[in-house]
Amino acid sequence: MISLEEAQAAILGAIRPARDTEVVPLEQALTRYLAEPLQARVDHPGFDNSMMDGYALKVADARAHDFVLPVTGESSCGDAPKALTPGSAMRIYTGAPLPEGADAVVIQEDVEIEAGRVRLPAAVVIGDNIRRRGEDYRMGEALYAPGRRLNPLDLALLGSAGIDRLRLGRRKLKSQLTVIASSPTTNMSCIATVNVRRTSVSCSDVRRFFTGSLSNC
Repeated sequence: MISLEEAQAAILGAIRPARDTEVVPLEQALTRYLAEPLQARVDHPGFDNSMMDGYALKVADARAHDFVLPVTGESSCGDAPKALTPGSAMRIYTGAPLPEGADAVVIQEDVEIEAGRVRLPAAVVIGDNIRRRGEDYRMGEALYAPGRRLNPLDLALLGSAGIDRLRLGRRKLKSQLTVIASSPTTNMSCIATVNVRRTSVSCSDVRRFFTGSLSNC
């Protein structure tokens, strides 16, 4: 008879990655296991954009005009705005593309509007409230390694990374794993059976099974 800990070590040591794989659509990959490494296929964000509703501007222009600039143009989500007119600010909304020539965004709560002109805070610096292209990840950047069990957040990230199909461990018909272990405190043994519905069982799955099913034998 062996102890619970010895049984755990023996089973965990015998686990091998699934050899059979299949390619499935992203929407069918929830709770499945990756069979290959994944890299981003696009930059994210895909362009420089505003983090907040406010005004896009060039900091050097603001300093040269005592932090008061005329407002010309607007950039909303889905727009392809024209370049920023030198010596002016552009109205911009959260997630909208940053116009060419702008290097900062001042949030609307920090400005005053006076007859079509915007008064800006003197503390504004280059890069304020801007999300740069590829800030989250770049095309080709590693995202996940083989063996990862995919959760809903993973699927959302992979979709934003331009991935719509995945190579996963192939599912198997229902099978069973039977474990026999003894308790070091009661000197009694117990037998438990786990239903396995995939080609591989992760180490964390087995540990959860042991903790929940065998620790009180």
